[in-house]
Amino acid sequence: MHILVLDDEKIRHEVFSIRYTKHEVDHAWGVTQCINLLQIRDKYDLISLDHDLGGHSQIGYAEPGELTGTDVANWIARNLPREKWPDRLIIHSWNIDGAIRMAKILNSVGISTQREEFHPISNEYELACQKLYGTSSYSAENEE
Repeated sequence: MHILVLDDEKIRHEVFSIRYTKHEVDHAWGVTQCINLLQIRDKYDLISLDHDLGGHSQIGYAEPGELTGTDVANWIARNLPREKWPDRLIIHSWNIDGAIRMAKILNSVGISTQREEFHPISNEYELACQKLYGTSSYSAENEE
């Protein structure tokens, strides 16, 4: 399975790598990189999108004018050919308003979405923290 993950946090990317260790995962850290990957890949089986991409996940909103997952949803809805639509599209953002907005855009053209807030399963989080930070717990200082 080929997977695309859009997020701006290292810890989340590491958790997705652990979760999908037997699959090929492409990591996008921002809107432009995500769109570029969508353009060059034939098709993704699974796409998982975050909304807030400017490091604002701790406060739950994007700054005005900042590119977000909504920009990716708009690009997919307007530009991604039907044959490249993923088999599964997850919106994993904790920002409920942003996630709903993204789902409406994608659903309006016939792309099914699932809302699954990002939550590490079992020991994924501890493994990711250990790998990235040498500790089994996470704090915002780790992201700097």
